[in-house]
Amino acid sequence: MSKSRNVVLFALFSNIILSIGKFVVAFVSGSAGLMAEFFHSSSDTLNQILLLFGIKKSMEKDRINFPFGKGKEQYFWSFIASILFIELSGLLSLVEGYLKIQHPYVLENLFYIFIIILLSFIFDGAAFLYTINVIRKNMKTGEYKSFREYLSDIRDSVLLNAFMEDLGAIAGMIIITIGTLLTAIYKNSIYDSISSIGVGILLILIGIYLASINKDLLLGRGLTPREREKIINIINDFKEVNSIINLDGIYMGPTSIVIGLDLNFRDGLTTDEIERTIDAIEKRIKNEIPYVKSIYIEAEEIKKGI
Repeated sequence: MSKSRNVVLFALFSNIILSIGKFVVAFVSGSAGLMAEFFHSSSDTLNQILLLFGIKKSMEKDRINFPFGKGKEQYFWSFIASILFIELSGLLSLVEGYLKIQHPYVLENLFYIFIIILLSFIFDGAAFLYTINVIRKNMKTGEYKSFREYLSDIRDSVLLNAFMEDLGAIAGMIIITIGTLLTAIYKNSIYDSISSIGVGILLILIGIYLASINKDLLLGRGLTPREREKIINIINDFKEVNSIINLDGIYMGPTSIVIGLDLNFRDGLTTDEIERTIDAIEKRIKNEIPYVKSIYIEAEEIKKGI
């Protein structure tokens, strides 16, 4: 939790500074591309405020009304951020680029534009590297060998949002840099305008991707393949268990898993022996998967077909 929060705080600090700088330079230079990046950094700033709010809400305790905690607050606010601010800034960037294409202009104060571009790469690059460092530590802890595998299993919407925002920020600045250079070389503002449209398309695609992932998390993503395999291996270590009839698990937040197990136990076991086995299984699972908060195990008979 603290790692994801620190990632968001680092990016928030960077985006507040960059939003101000991009707006000022866009205003004095007439750059459509930088105005699009102002929309971009502003949306990221608002997103990060929402993510921090989601983290705070998710830590509230209310055992009566929310027996499994309020971890999904993070998923909800991550979803709102992805469909509201990112898509809105993307549409504003598209409009800005389209309007500037209709009315050609001269790009002024190129020196200041390149200064803010350089600063953006420094700040956004630092935030991106910080996020990558957190992801690498998580991969090492989870014994992931490939980034792609880790990304497919990620259940931390805050970290995912932060990563995509940082990646999008760098990609956006690359687009703006190319547009500005071409405008300066060919003395034609069309390239700057097109870069604004490019940033808008980039933002919309990022928003669609994040909205899709956050929607699934909000609805209730299950266990990762690694976690299912780990639980199955744990249970197979107990000779008292004949077979696993059913295994279900759901993420109630980035750091909260609820598991339901239907097990068929070996014949001849006493009630006390079954209870001790269940307690031992629960202890092993919680030790090996720390995010597991609740486990419900039922002893079931194997149902035979008619």
